[in-house]
Formats: sequence, structure tokens, C-alpha cells
Amino acid sequence: MKTLLKIATLILLSMPALSAEIPKSFETARKHLFKDVYNGTEETTIYCGCKFNPKNKHQAFGCADVTTFTKGETTYPNIVQAEHLVSANTLASNLQCYNTTSNSCIDSKGRALSGRACCLKINPAFREAHNDLVNLVPVNQYINRFRGTRTLGGVLGESRKYGSCDLELSATTLEPRPEVRGDIARAILYMYTKYGQELRLSSIPGYFKQYYQWIVDDPVSLKEIEYQRRICNTQGSSNPLVYTCKVE
Repeated sequence: MKTLLKIATLILLSMPALSAEIPKSFETARKHLFKDVYNGTEETTIYCGCKFNPKNKHQAFGCADVTTFTKGETTYPNIVQAEHLVSANTLASNLQCYNTTSNSCIDSKGRALSGRACCLKINPAFREAHNDLVNLVPVNQYINRFRGTRTLGGVLGESRKYGSCDLELSATTLEPRPEVRGDIARAILYMYTKYGQELRLSSIPGYFKQYYQWIVDDPVSLKEIEYQRRICNTQGSSNPLVYTCKVE
């Protein structure tokens, strides 16, 4: 795994700066995700593989048993959202702006900002990582709610609770379907390589050993390459473990 991290670092350092840039806001990143990356008439969500058309208000039309769910008085409809693979909480958790108040973290109405909102305002590295399209994927809304801040990894002995969705949860971990585990692992490796030092990210050895195995078991596909090509054309960078970015 250390060898793979070194290779990823060398690739990232050798990448030229291009004219397009990572979105300045999450709202802009979200729009790009569904307009420029997952922009076909029949795309699929990352964890469950449910079909959706981004031109139809992100309504999922596959996996009826997992796209609508009621918990208590809250109903989660069949809407597809943008999700961080490396969670925003993980990206920010070791930063001072996330854990303490600052006189610099004031909104336009003079109210104090805290946590993620503060880091988005005053930490450029976090803002870039937070809005990097390589780390954003489409997910079913209620699956997104259930994931919370869980780390992506393997779950042993957990029964499925989400209909036809091949997804399992433990108290700390979400295990995605096998078909996308390599895609996810390569994106996570990219994020830790590119932003790890500035954001003081701490890798978890057990998880990273598993990510390496996911990369071996699920090699790069033509679809993954195409998504990274679209990301490259949108923000001027991509995941070099998948595609060498050259803006067309």
C-alpha cells in the first residue's frame, strides 16, 4: 500500500496545472456533477446501482424498494443527491477551524460560523477538497442519511436491510457493492494523497489494506475512465490513478 501511495503522489506532483478549476462552492460542484459528469439519460447511484435521469430532477426510477423509505415521521423520497466518498467530517476533523471558534468565521449577518461552515470560509485547502468532483458521487437520499460519517470499508456478518441494494452497515462502516469498490478505493487514495498533508488526514491501516484489495479485485473500467474524463474537462483535474487529465 505504501508503494501505491508513493506512485499516486508522484503522479499528482507531475500533473500540469490546467485552465479549468475545482468549483468554489458545493452548490456549483453539485450542479456540475449532474450536468457535466453523470449526465446521461440513465445513470446509476454509486452504492445501490439504482437508475436515475439527472435531467428529471434527479428522480430515481430503479430500485423502488430502496429509493423511498419512511423512518418515524420522516419520509425519504426517491431523490438522488451528491455524496462525499471521504466524508466532509473526515476532511475537516483535524483542522482548527472545525474544532474551535474564530473571529474570522462570521457570516454576512455577523453571526458566528462553526464546524464545516467555518472551514469552508477560511481554509482554501478544505474548500477545494470539499468541492473536488473526484470525491463526489450520486447516492439515494435516504442511503446518504443512513451513512452519516461512517467510513467506507468491509462489513462482516451484517445482514442487508435495504431491499435489493447490496449494501451493509455496521456502527462505524458502510460496505458498498462489489462492482464499484475499486472506483471508490481509487478516489479515496487520490483524496488522501492530494489533500492528506494540508488537511492532516490520518489514514487507518486496516481500511487502507482493504482499499488496496478492492483496487486489485475491481480494476479500472471504461465507464470510470469516462467519468474522470468528464471531471477533467469540468475542473481541469481528475484522478490520475484512472485518467491522465488533458482538457479537450
